[in-house]
Amino acid sequence: MDMKAKISLINSQLDLFLEFFKANYKLFNNSNVFRKDVFYAVKRYLEIKNVKSGFTELEIITDSVVSELKNKGYFLELSPITWRLINETYNTSAQRVVIESAK
Repeated sequence: MDMKAKISLINSQLDLFLEFFKANYKLFNNSNVFRKDVFYAVKRYLEIKNVKSGFTELEIITDSVVSELKNKGYFLELSPITWRLINETYNTSAQRVVIESAK
């Protein structure tokens, strides 16, 4: 599988990728997300799909996935290697209680 196909595999299933990310790493609304976290999530996600990638290729795929997450409004850039997840779907139960009580 070439690199474009690998990027497309993740970018076409961003919601599924984020669910995988959440299930395997600490990911919730308004949490900081670091580049290495995304890198290892991309690496593991592709491994589960039986897709092998080298380190350099994974770096490029990670950059593309982050770019797509920023374009779709999931990530707010804090620095070149840090983002904040902006998606109420990923609220923790404690966050939901606070939000509900504020209504």
